[in-house]
Amino acid sequence: TPVYSPAGQLKYTLSAQVSLQQTEDVNPWLLQGYTVLLNGDGMVLAHPIASRVGTTIAQEPDKDRLEDILTNVFQREMTGARHLYGLAGDSHEWIAGFSPITLKLSNNQSSTWAILAVTRMDSALQGLEKITQILLILTVGLLAAHLLAMLYMARDLALPIEQLGKYAMRIHKRDKLERAPKNFRIRELNHLAEVLDNMVGRLEERAKELESAWQEAEAANQLKSEFLANTSHELRTPLNAIIGCIRLVKDGCCDTREEEEEFLEQADKAAIHLLKIINDLLDIQRIEEEKLPLSIKTVDLRQIIREAMNLQAVPIQQKGLTLTVTDLSEPIWVQADPDRLKQVLLNVIYNATKFTDQGGITIDTRIQPAAELPTYYAQQNGHRDSETASQPWVVIAIQDTGIGIDPSQQQKLFRPFVMVDGSTTRKFEGTGLGLAISRNLVEMMSGQITLHSAGLGQGTTVKIAMPIAPQPAQGLAAQVTSPSTAVERSMIGG
Repeated sequence: TPVYSPAGQLKYTLSAQVSLQQTEDVNPWLLQGYTVLLNGDGMVLAHPIASRVGTTIAQEPDKDRLEDILTNVFQREMTGARHLYGLAGDSHEWIAGFSPITLKLSNNQSSTWAILAVTRMDSALQGLEKITQILLILTVGLLAAHLLAMLYMARDLALPIEQLGKYAMRIHKRDKLERAPKNFRIRELNHLAEVLDNMVGRLEERAKELESAWQEAEAANQLKSEFLANTSHELRTPLNAIIGCIRLVKDGCCDTREEEEEFLEQADKAAIHLLKIINDLLDIQRIEEEKLPLSIKTVDLRQIIREAMNLQAVPIQQKGLTLTVTDLSEPIWVQADPDRLKQVLLNVIYNATKFTDQGGITIDTRIQPAAELPTYYAQQNGHRDSETASQPWVVIAIQDTGIGIDPSQQQKLFRPFVMVDGSTTRKFEGTGLGLAISRNLVEMMSGQITLHSAGLGQGTTVKIAMPIAPQPAQGLAAQVTSPSTAVERSMIGG
């Protein structure tokens, strides 16, 4: 560094020389190696072989690799590593890690060198042999531990699976209370056993449902066969009677006019019976298809009962039965279709007359609050409160002293085509549709119908319950209670 006087004249210069010594070693396990310095012109500034200091890389055996290093350092300012083969003039392979280093020569001048740390490949990778040995030992140890664990766990795995497999194979023979084995050491196997139990439970439920459906299908098939046979018989009997009576009159087999009228009257009764069967078939079909129309209006129940009794009075008298009816002095208003309600009463009274040979029939009509009719009320409303529980209902009880019904058969009678005796040789005629139609009609009019019998030979009681409607205006009351000839004709046929 030059030193000047205050006048600007050079007095003397100061110079300093520094020598940096670093430990260089290429022994195994040491990664210090040797230091090589290259400037931008490719001159060797430091080298482990002193004779090569001051030479250029053009004279080096690894010329191409050293030029690549200079390109990465000075042009790309990158660091990295390269393999060198002739660094010491021997056959050893060297690894050189390189990086740029910038030296400041003055305030305005600096110089960049490429510094390389080189060491022999076998020395640099000496530790990998030990690491390889350690990894090999660890691998063998892990394999041995895994094998021991598998041998130890094999019993805990195989035994539960074997037990679950045996349980699954004898599911169809097992006791209904038996469950899949559990309490294993492995949580997943316990979960599998629980899932297996749930699956078996669902399968058993489905099996019961299928068995029940199969039984119902068998019963329905049997009912269908009986119904077809009974209907054929019921249709053929009145048709034969009609044909026979008409042919007797047509062929002139009657001696007097009175005898002809008697045959024609028998044909008329058979035709009415045949029409009733056909009407029942049409009604049950329309009910199942939900196409049966109702004309709901406010009607006086007394008038409906009176008309039904008038239509059934003759058959009751012909069998010598007594008929007892409650005397109603006040009108009882209900919301119903008068034609269909009369049809229900006719069906019930007709059955009571048909199945009663001695004694009589009692028609008892009384008003009761809904709270005293839990069967009807609960089914219709589904809940009970203080206001609706006090609403009045009218209950019509038709009781006979006939043959009665076995209690086990009573619930079946409201199903279509069901009869206690379904054979074609039975004593009583019918298609088994009357009560089924009556139940559907009553429920469509917001009522309920039930049947009860203490047993065979102890008579039967059918109860029809209807909610009482508010009293209509006086003019409307006179209109809705007037009898209709067309209604009577319809009920005779239906």
